[in-house]
Amino acid sequence: VAGAASRGQAVAWVRKQLTGGGFNMKTALLQVLDEAAEVDTILIATDSLPWGEGAAESAMEVLEVFRRANLTRHVRVHIAFVIPGGRVTTSEPEDEFEDRATILKLLAEGSGGKFVRIEQ
Repeated sequence: VAGAASRGQAVAWVRKQLTGGGFNMKTALLQVLDEAAEVDTILIATDSLPWGEGAAESAMEVLEVFRRANLTRHVRVHIAFVIPGGRVTTSEPEDEFEDRATILKLLAEGSGGKFVRIEQ
């Protein structure tokens, strides 16, 4: 965000999105498509799957909903899969961790964006 006023507006918008407790990435992505016609790129830094309104809505469903909504907009989604402090193997099985990375990569690359893993 270039200007100070725009930066403040962006910060306020992001803070509103942080109330979902890890859920509702779908709503946030769709809101960008609906409310920000000038946006051509979305950057996401996350350590979780792209959930919908609740755990009953799978991450793959979220990908499909966003893909359909983005057919005419062509907004790229770049994703940084951030693992704070590195992966804790006792609480996170390897296959679960890799599934998360795979789905986030599908979201990014399916929109023409890039996916990176950041491990410490």
